[in-house]
Amino acid sequence: MIDRRKFLKFLGLTGFYPARVIIGKKEEKRIYLGDFFIAGFKYYEGEEVINELTEGEELKFKRQKENEYDEKAIEIYSSSGKKLGYIPMDLNFIPANIMDQEIKIAGNISEIDHDAESWEKVIVSIYQIV
Repeated sequence: MIDRRKFLKFLGLTGFYPARVIIGKKEEKRIYLGDFFIAGFKYYEGEEVINELTEGEELKFKRQKENEYDEKAIEIYSSSGKKLGYIPMDLNFIPANIMDQEIKIAGNISEIDHDAESWEKVIVSIYQIV
């Protein structure tokens, strides 16, 4: 006869395992929203940390509703937490509305050109997470 301990081990190794996988974490999908240069790159920490930045590096975005110049402002930070600048004012309407609905956005550095003008050195790609 099978004892309780063996029975529970048996259950843990059989039919219940796939259910746990199905119930697990949902796969993250990204909807491409666009590419842009970072606004204000030379006025924040961008020029200081450009040699630390890498193509493909994930960036952090922070909605800044209290910005006196742009009510749709979104700050951009490097993965190490350095402020690089903003999403340009003429391109931030959709990402700001997405963030205001508490939908996550993500982005990364798609290109770095050390020889370009300061406002054109870093190109960012941005995505909505679904």
